[in-house]
Amino acid sequence: MIRRILPVLTNGILYFCLATIIAEVILAVQLCVQWKIDRTKAIQMLAIAQGIDLFALREKTELDQDELPPDQVSYGEILETRAAKDLDLQLREQSLSNSLNQLRADQQQLSVAERRYTQQRSQYETLLSELEEGAQATGRENARRILESVKSKQAKELLAEMLDKEEMRAVVMLLREMPDSKRAKIVGEFKTPEEIQQIDEVLRQIREGVPESEIADNAQKQFGQAPNNLQ
Repeated sequence: MIRRILPVLTNGILYFCLATIIAEVILAVQLCVQWKIDRTKAIQMLAIAQGIDLFALREKTELDQDELPPDQVSYGEILETRAAKDLDLQLREQSLSNSLNQLRADQQQLSVAERRYTQQRSQYETLLSELEEGAQATGRENARRILESVKSKQAKELLAEMLDKEEMRAVVMLLREMPDSKRAKIVGEFKTPEEIQQIDEVLRQIREGVPESEIADNAQKQFGQAPNNLQ
């Protein structure tokens, strides 16, 4: 009797369990449809059922991500950075070298230009001095001829006027280049004590070879002072 009841009871339990599972599945499907439960909400519901706080866990995860150290620079990036720095340094050195070479070239050109200018200026000053001396010589020659062509008294008056204007050197050179006869006649016209004193100074300078002697004396003095200047 028990053997006949046991299979029936077992089958009944099985059918009851199966019906319960089917009912729970149907109920779950209805809840999902009505409450719009997706996978995320289902996970949250399961987490709450297990006593897990998903919000606290997410905040902790975000905080841990913020505290993560930045990615380390790779060895290749380090080499690339060093190569860029080396290239920049080489370019700067090359630029400085080019600038220095250009400065030296400019200095050399300036030095050449200065020497050329000095040489041209010296030539110009020499030419100007020669022209000036030539003009003075021509003017003096003309003045001498005029004095020789006029009467001795008139020539004396002209020379006296020059002496009053302190043109002693010009008078010395004019009388020095005259013939002795004409010079003697003009000198004889200086009669007053003051005139005699003036012409006496003129004759003295003629005897001493002025102005050439003064030029020689000045040159000798400058030559004697040269060693002291070099020291």
